Amino acid sequence: MCFVPATFEIIGVVLLAPPLLGISYLEAAILGTILGAVSPAVVVPKMIHLIESGYGKKHSIPQLVMAGASADDIYNIVLFTSFMGIYAGQGFSPAAMLEIPVSILTGIMVGIIAGLVLVRIFRRLHIRDTIKVLVILGMSFLMVSLQDSISPFVPFSGLLAVMTLGGTILKSYEVLARRISGKFSKIWVAAELVLFDLVGAEVDIRYAAGAGLAVVAILISAPLGAIGIEKTYHRLLERA
Repeated sequence: MCFVPATFEIIGVVLLAPPLLGISYLEAAILGTILGAVSPAVVVPKMIHLIESGYGKKHSIPQLVMAGASADDIYNIVLFTSFMGIYAGQGFSPAAMLEIPVSILTGIMVGIIAGLVLVRIFRRLHIRDTIKVLVILGMSFLMVSLQDSISPFVPFSGLLAVMTLGGTILKSYEVLARRISGKFSKIWVAAELVLFDLVGAEVDIRYAAGAGLAVVAILISAPLGAIGIEKTYHRLLERA
């Protein structure tokens, strides 16, 4: 879930984009890393809804998808940076691939530490749940901001740290986690509208209209091709 789906989607774009769009294989690989990245803003709330509804509870499927979504973004960002370096003539750095496991580990460690600290504070200080929500939001924004500040020195995933923070609170103080989960759900109703309005505002319709049917074919066929390759991959594993 961390890298296999994204890898197959990148392969699909590399195979299809050059003949359909007339671009080089390197440019297709860069495009594949962009298309292969998932949106945590979409995945995480939907997986939380599945958890609350009781789906996939036996094998923790929604939790697996959420963790994979975060690592998937790290994987695509590192590949995108590497391919852009090659495109700019800087060459490929194998050391850049080490950033993936390091950023995952540092993100998890920071998230666990932050979660334990907040749980300890919340157990000692009796404050309203609304204030606790604001404190958690502030801590989350801080960790996401830290990603840009410390990543040049130490690879770090702010998103994974935020998700680990929530999981730590759930495991350490489940009663509180259940209470504030409802408040976060209400906040997301308005935040989701703002998020996708802002995303839509960033889209230049002129470029979208002039892209042509070839781009639409890539958007449809690359994921479908990735699914086919992934199924073949799993069948070979089962036979092995």
